[in-house]
Amino acid sequence: MPRYVRLPKLGSDLFADMCLLETRLKEELRDLPFAPGIDLESNERQRDFSLAITRWFGRFPFPDEVVPWLRPVEEEIRKKYTKQGALGQVLNDDVVELRVETDWRAKPYALVLHLIVRAESLPTLGDWGDAADPGFLAKLRDEDGNVLKPSTIADVLVGTTDPLERSLAFDALSEAFASICTPAARHAGDEEIVTAVSSIEGKLWPDDEFPLSQVRKSEPLDLEYLSETSGD
Repeated sequence: MPRYVRLPKLGSDLFADMCLLETRLKEELRDLPFAPGIDLESNERQRDFSLAITRWFGRFPFPDEVVPWLRPVEEEIRKKYTKQGALGQVLNDDVVELRVETDWRAKPYALVLHLIVRAESLPTLGDWGDAADPGFLAKLRDEDGNVLKPSTIADVLVGTTDPLERSLAFDALSEAFASICTPAARHAGDEEIVTAVSSIEGKLWPDDEFPLSQVRKSEPLDLEYLSETSGD
């Protein structure tokens, strides 16, 4: 949540709210009691704090007509992140970031949704054994070959420790997140929204292999930006 910046020095449940900002003269603050929210002796903590503030003020403005396409992912993550279910566990333990890539100069947009997970969560090629069991693959897709919902994929993922199966399940999860990116029914009559996106592809990456070139071409999917306003 880019709106809230952690203040670990003051406790695990205290945050700075970037939506509540005001300007004060230095003279008003000079004699007030002061308690740092971060460890001022730690360069790493200072860097994390600065990046968190920058994230709020420097978020990429996704085009309005694209936001309804990405909102289903936001709703799924927001709904499951704090829950005790399998998808909540995967989001907390394994997923590092979701990033969106496309050529914003070319409409309709061909979106790529990058699912970046912790390197230690994915097996290396050397860990792979025989081909995956067809019965396991059937747990990831329906009879028509369409990938199942993210929550269903997560149930399969947390239920296996086999390296190949986990890799296949994570790959299916990236596809599943992309598959739910469809505007809500209320947008069906809005031609600008309906025609804004030509395709959405999900791609899986370990965080130690996501290249800098892709970072430059993509934007983080900040959930706060996609939140709907009341009455929308």
